Order: sequence, then C-alpha cells, then structure tokens
Amino acid sequence: MKGMKGPVFQIGIGIWFSLAATAGIEGRSWGAFFGPFVIGIFFLALGLAGDARRSERRPMRNAGTIVTIACAVIFVGAILNAGERLYLVNGGSYPRLLAHDLGAADYKTLDRLHGSQCKGESMEIYGKSNSQWVIRCGFSWVDGHTFISTTNPYADVLKGAAQ
Repeated sequence: MKGMKGPVFQIGIGIWFSLAATAGIEGRSWGAFFGPFVIGIFFLALGLAGDARRSERRPMRNAGTIVTIACAVIFVGAILNAGERLYLVNGGSYPRLLAHDLGAADYKTLDRLHGSQCKGESMEIYGKSNSQWVIRCGFSWVDGHTFISTTNPYADVLKGAAQ
C-alpha cells in the first residue's frame, strides 16, 4: 500500500483543491471556496494519519491514531448534522430540545430575531403538523440558531393581506 505516495490519493486531493479554486473563482467568494477546500483538508488529514499510523516511531503512531479518531468524530458529526437538516425540512414535527421556545411569535418577533440573532443571515420558517413553526437562522444547526413558535409568525401579515 502506497499511502499518500500513490497516484490515486494525490489526484483525489488535487481534484478537491481544484474544485475549491474553481468554486471560489466562479462564486467570487471565500465561502464557495472553503466548502470543497475543507473536504480536501479532511481527506489530506486522513492520508497523513494513515501514513503516521504505519510509522515505526510510537509518537507518530499515536498522533496518527488521534487524528483518525478526530476525523471519525467529525464525520459522525457531519452525518448527524445532515440528518437533523433532513428532519427539519421533511419531518412532521421538530424536537423542542434542539431549539429555543419563543412561545407565540409574531412578525415583530421575526424582525427582532433577524436583527439580533440572525445578524443579517437568511431565515427559514417551516410549519409542522402540531401547530408548531420552526424558525432557523442560517442553514445549519451547528452555526445557526433555531427557534420554535406556537403560532404562525406571518399570521398578522397574512390577515392584513386578506382584507
């Protein structure tokens, strides 16, 4: 086994970094660049850890094991984050444990949240089956804020539009 010296590994890492550069240039933003770049760094760390675990020196083997465990924890966290996102979008309800309860939120509460908690990020609002409305600042549970309302936050706006 060639580890990091093998052409498949080197080409794979090169593809991720070139995807990062292409996404950054075409998206004209660092945010578009960092997604594929972090994935490339993840695979690079796994390759380095694999080579370190085959080292003859004990400290290198220990470091390789620690990096491998850290990558496994990151991978499991990413899977759980993706599962949470799928449940948020497609689930019939949302666990109150994962969100802050707002009580009965209205449009003014949304405006206040957008300025204080969301800090200008986009807001997503999902209606659930048990008269529950889930409000998410940002895209992910990890870097965003999630709130639960017992009423439709747009009820005042919709009532005014119907008149």
